[in-house]
Amino acid sequence: MTQPELRRLFTAGLYEMNWFENAWIKILGQFIRADNFTNIATTLKKERAWSQEHVNRIRVIFNSLEEPLERMQSRTSSGLIADLAAASSLAAKNDFESDVSLLLTIIKATNYQIGAYSGILELASAMQYDYIEGLLVDTISEEKQTILTLTKLLSEYIQAAETA
Repeated sequence: MTQPELRRLFTAGLYEMNWFENAWIKILGQFIRADNFTNIATTLKKERAWSQEHVNRIRVIFNSLEEPLERMQSRTSSGLIADLAAASSLAAKNDFESDVSLLLTIIKATNYQIGAYSGILELASAMQYDYIEGLLVDTISEEKQTILTLTKLLSEYIQAAETA
């Protein structure tokens, strides 16, 4: 594969993630404002702040490549955003099933981000974009931390339900 082909795939992946991260920030704001999720609001606020940082990193990457910053919606990411938006209706409920469903949906979105950024990282590595690799490794590390926190919360919910 030629360098221009790799670069096109690389920028397309980043365009998609720029669109996804911006949509994700809006949805996280809806979840955070929901009264019924106070026990996971701290994690969601941290994820939202990290997502804003991810958007900033994408901007830095495009500036370093002297490329225009665009948003490119894909069927995969738009379908996931639609699922997440639908999950925001769970905010009106205050029960075990709604809380667990919300956590599972957020875990799914976060795993999507890890996968997408991991692929973009491989392309950056192939093109020897060392500085960009570091930015992407930071982003993936933050998403992995979110997964750990969310799965811990999920485990706590399940344990609480089993003892109730």
